Amino acid sequence: MYRTVRGRPLAFDEFRLAEASGKRRKGSRVENLRKLTAGERAALEKMAGRLPMDAGCQLLKDVDVCSVAAQTADGSLIRFDLPAYPRPTCAGQHAYAIEGVVTNLDQAEITVCIYADVKDRLLELELIKWEDTPILGPDWGTFRVAW
Repeated sequence: MYRTVRGRPLAFDEFRLAEASGKRRKGSRVENLRKLTAGERAALEKMAGRLPMDAGCQLLKDVDVCSVAAQTADGSLIRFDLPAYPRPTCAGQHAYAIEGVVTNLDQAEITVCIYADVKDRLLELELIKWEDTPILGPDWGTFRVAW
């Protein structure tokens, strides 16, 4: 059983304190939250423009207020933090019905996928490089919507 403070698990309150300081604790490490880069934002806006109106509008609203934290050392998975939005406690996510392609700094193509939580709110962005070489960094100026 979790110790509670104001009816919430203590871990949740510790999370909110870390979030207020611009850092989020995940397990034993602290993640630094940052704003989207201009390239990431432009890519998400292009993808939102190709989604059905309701999903696209919600995606744009989430993009406007989010902070992000890299979940991997190479930045191939970033998680979105939406202020004042309590994530559902049930696990689950689904991909948006759209993908993009961006060129890696070594000129290889990287697939860009975005995921929503069970309430259709922006959750993660994943970069998938199909070649067996590391992701050096996406050149967001080359981004295009694949489908």
